[in-house]
Parts: sequence; C-alpha cells; structure tokens
Amino acid sequence: IRKTPSKRKKGMEFEEKVVKEYNNYMAQRKPLSGGIWGFEGDIAVINMLWECKERDEELVGGQKSISIKKEWHDRIKSEALKNNKLPAIIYRYKSFPDEIYFSMEFNHLLELLYRIKTLTEENEKLKKLLEG
Repeated sequence: IRKTPSKRKKGMEFEEKVVKEYNNYMAQRKPLSGGIWGFEGDIAVINMLWECKERDEELVGGQKSISIKKEWHDRIKSEALKNNKLPAIIYRYKSFPDEIYFSMEFNHLLELLYRIKTLTEENEKLKKLLEG
C-alpha cells in the first residue's frame, strides 16, 4: 500500500530542515504548531517566533514568484507579540529546496538590529572592564 504524505507532514519536513540549518541559534520546532493555544508559530528561536511556509512557485511575467500573504504576517505577529517575541516568516520555493528566505515587518527588523547593537555595546563594555 502506497501512502501519500499529508500536506502537514510535508510542512513539518521543511520546519525540521529550518531547525537543522539554524540549530546553532537554539531553534526549536513547536509541536502541534497552530493547532492548540500555547503552541503558536512553527519555530521558536531565541526571542523570535517563526512561521514556515513552503510553496509551489507561480509564473508572474514569465518569472517564478511566491506570494507572501498578509494574513501570514498578521497571524505570526499576533502570536509572537502575545509571547513577547519578534515575528518572522521563513519560506522557500519547492523547486529550490536549499534556498531559504526570511520576511518580517521593517519595524521588527529595526527592533532586532537595536537589540543586537545594545548587546554588542554591553559586550564591549564588559571586555574593557575585564581587561582593565
């Protein structure tokens, strides 16, 4: 008997690939993501919550394209902010499985960059303190 993998299982394979690729950043797949309250998002990474999407490409003007739906951003934003995390969408084209892309609101990118800047400055102060 041949069993066709479910759409959800295919999505889980992409989530597992993302976690494997980014495991140095403590990525963790969320079990039952989106199915039960408290299991929001697909992957939790440090102070972020990611939603993973894998889609077949569409041809737009003769070029391969993927649509990032506003509702995806709205949903992950709502879930992430409830958990005091920054939201993002991680996606890939099915025909380019090794190319993974990242999408987030610009103001969330600025918040992330601000956090990095602050931590870098604090780290430099600690280095100087230890050296002195």
